[in-house]
Amino acid sequence: MRDGGNFLVAGHPIAPQPWLYTPRFIEAVQAALLMHAHQPRKGTTIPYASHLLGTCSIALDYGANEDEAIAALLHDVIEDVHYAPGAREAVAGFGPEVLRIVEACSDTDRLPKSDLEAMDRERAWRRIFER
Repeated sequence: MRDGGNFLVAGHPIAPQPWLYTPRFIEAVQAALLMHAHQPRKGTTIPYASHLLGTCSIALDYGANEDEAIAALLHDVIEDVHYAPGAREAVAGFGPEVLRIVEACSDTDRLPKSDLEAMDRERAWRRIFER
């Protein structure tokens, strides 16, 4: 990652770039991938990482700052990681703003989720898009 003040890619130093994310962002990518490592997307064998990275990509496309991009990566941690108190602590480790955003996006930290909770969430999303 870093060698002194230089960033390394495949062991080779690269010049600093204004768009280069901090080690905190890179740590959030690693944390999200590890916490969802054994989770596929529903009904598929596609790694859940595709959803997390896609969500972060959309947030960045719309001008997200680093806290918002990290929250996009971690937005499902509280809901989906099997040890919810530890998951909330892991998110909190990225700062109070990241935790605030993730908690606002989370429907429940109770596992397994009931079918009713899933239906309520789907109805809420449909109402948003029907406007």
